[in-house]
Amino acid sequence: MMAAGTGMMLNWLDLAPGSVPAFARWHNAEHLPERVALPGFRRGARYHATSAAPPRGQSVLIVYEADRPEAFASAAYLARLNDPTPQTRTMVPKLRNVSRMVCRIVDCAGQGLGGWLLVTRLRQAENVTMSALRAGPGVLSASLGLSMPDLAAAKDTTREGHMTRAQDNPASGCLVVHLTAARAAGQLATAIPGLSATEATLYRLEAALDRHDWQPSTPEGTCL
Repeated sequence: MMAAGTGMMLNWLDLAPGSVPAFARWHNAEHLPERVALPGFRRGARYHATSAAPPRGQSVLIVYEADRPEAFASAAYLARLNDPTPQTRTMVPKLRNVSRMVCRIVDCAGQGLGGWLLVTRLRQAENVTMSALRAGPGVLSASLGLSMPDLAAAKDTTREGHMTRAQDNPASGCLVVHLTAARAAGQLATAIPGLSATEATLYRLEAALDRHDWQPSTPEGTCL
């Protein structure tokens, strides 16, 4: 399984002290299902940085994938952002150091989703080739995305966007690599010239939801 469509949105952030458990409950039970249910959205996942000092202090990464990048500026998505739930209104102000990138996936390699994700914010995304990744150690799949700042900015004018105040993201794109093990990240940086010199961060998977797995709310105790 490669990228689920040609649209990808990455949200980097940190959390206010003491808010991690409540954030995880809200994101697992409400926010992920809410987003994946939107037209065009295919998959959502939350990751946590393995480093104790991640870039910009952003320890949390949330990734959404869609049929097309325009889904992240669609009327349905903006309507949802302008009508946040009570829990969302409580949790969003606890987010810190938020930055966002919407990408158009222009190249993919491999298949499968790993428990580890290596994400590189690229200065020159157009110059990246995927040939080395196809045989990279521990690589399941990889996606190369070109940044689309106009689509990323669509959220800024909404009610939820006003609560998050996302920082500018100067990167021209991103490289997202699913790995079989954490040690593969170091091996990959050695195998691919230039990768170790860019801003690459390793994350471990915390939660994920695919649209095919999503179901409308059911009575408590019901298994589907």
